Amino acid sequence: VKVAGDWRETMSTHWFHDHMFSFTSQNVYKGNAAMFNLYSALDRGNEAINDGVNLRLPSGTANDWGNLDYDVNLMLADKAWDANGQLAFDIFDFDGFIGDRMTVNLTYKPYFEVERRKYRFRILNASVSRFFKLALSDGSTMIQIANDGNLLPSPVPLTQLDEQGIAERYDIVIDFSRYTPGPN
Repeated sequence: VKVAGDWRETMSTHWFHDHMFSFTSQNVYKGNAAMFNLYSALDRGNEAINDGVNLRLPSGTANDWGNLDYDVNLMLADKAWDANGQLAFDIFDFDGFIGDRMTVNLTYKPYFEVERRKYRFRILNASVSRFFKLALSDGSTMIQIANDGNLLPSPVPLTQLDEQGIAERYDIVIDFSRYTPGPN
């Protein structure tokens, strides 16, 4: 279906959160935020469709579109807990809140088992003040395929991502077939 506009501006990774006046940061901090993916002719969310248009990005093949087996959303954020185990956040600190513990998808010390294949990670900086600079612990290459401007004109091999500001999104592909099975 022909849709008006420039196909090179095809949207892919998005997120949404509450914009209540004077409460946005604390509501995002508390987890009132989520990511969602849009699919198009270029990015079908089905890596098996080989029609010359679909980029066949890591995703899976069970559904016609929107497979999430190998297409993983990661919402990064720093948090702090008080002595009672409750999230701590000073609503009167206007200099920027920095937590002392990292979370992924609101989980502290997450664990994700992967297969020996390529995965797409859609990474969102969901912190309220912290910037990130990400790299693989072994210094190996990852491929950046998208950012806030959506799909890049071509993939970019990197050993570390550019500094990722608040609310920025980066999509990367990591090939886990180069690693030996077991904890790494």
